[in-house]
Amino acid sequence: MESVLTRKQYMDSYTGKSKEEQLALHRAYYGQLVGESTIRRVVSVIGEKRLMASTDPWLNDIPLKEWDRLTASLPLAQPFKNLEDYATLAGLVCVAKEAAHQFIERNRK
Repeated sequence: MESVLTRKQYMDSYTGKSKEEQLALHRAYYGQLVGESTIRRVVSVIGEKRLMASTDPWLNDIPLKEWDRLTASLPLAQPFKNLEDYATLAGLVCVAKEAAHQFIERNRK
């Protein structure tokens, strides 16, 4: 099995880091759960144009209720249990937003 960043490792590493390092760690942790099907689901629900038009670094200009709604059927690259974690609504929203960030980065010109 490929090496993973567990929830405990993520949380233990977070404290004392700069904001930039914390963001990179957050993205690395939740990015482990993003696959191509995750990205496709987020794009199909939120919409390519809306994702690309977002001006908020945390995508908060897209209402939270829309992120919440798409988590019910969000495909994951691997289960949370592989990271010694479990799925929560907040965690699934983090996965969805990470998938959105990956899509935006790939498609930004």
